[in-house]
Amino acid sequence: MVRQRITVWEPPARLAFHMESTDLGFHRYVDYLGDLFEMAPAGRGTHVTRTTMVTVHGFGRAVLYPALWVGLKSVHRFVFRNWQTMVLSPPRPGDAPSPTR
Repeated sequence: MVRQRITVWEPPARLAFHMESTDLGFHRYVDYLGDLFEMAPAGRGTHVTRTTMVTVHGFGRAVLYPALWVGLKSVHRFVFRNWQTMVLSPPRPGDAPSPTR
C-alpha cells in the first residue's frame, strides 16, 4: 500500500503527487518520494513525461539509491504498460470516457 497526496492538478498539462506513507520496507529510509507528470499534445496522442524525485537518509544511502531506482523503474514500466493497454483497448460498458477515445 502506498498513500499519496496530489500537490499539483492542472489538467490537462500537469499532475504532481508525493508519498505520505507506505507499508513497503524502504519507507524508513525515504525522506521524500514524489512524481511530476507533464503532458503535451503530440500528433493524435499525448506525450507524457514522468519525473520522480527521491531523497533518502541513513548509512546505506549509496546502496539504497540504486535499489530504489531499479524498483521504481520496474513499477513505472508496469503502470505505463497498463495505461497503454487501457487507452488502446475498446471501452467497456460503465468505463469513464478517455480523452483519447
